[in-house]
Amino acid sequence: MILIMAFAKAYFIGLTIAFTIGPISLLIAQRGITKGLKSAIMTSLGVALADFTFALAACTVGVSVL
Repeated sequence: MILIMAFAKAYFIGLTIAFTIGPISLLIAQRGITKGLKSAIMTSLGVALADFTFALAACTVGVSVL
């Protein structure tokens, strides 16, 4: 039961963070409005790749520290 509660808590915190509008979301929206859909998609892919790279580095360092 404690594991389910911890998962639910982490899930809702992550969901809250995912729904917030930050500078990257505004950048993607601005690129989509001014440059078109293709530019917004490319910007989104760049953001996703940067997030993946950061997460990979964080996990690698985290495993080596533990």
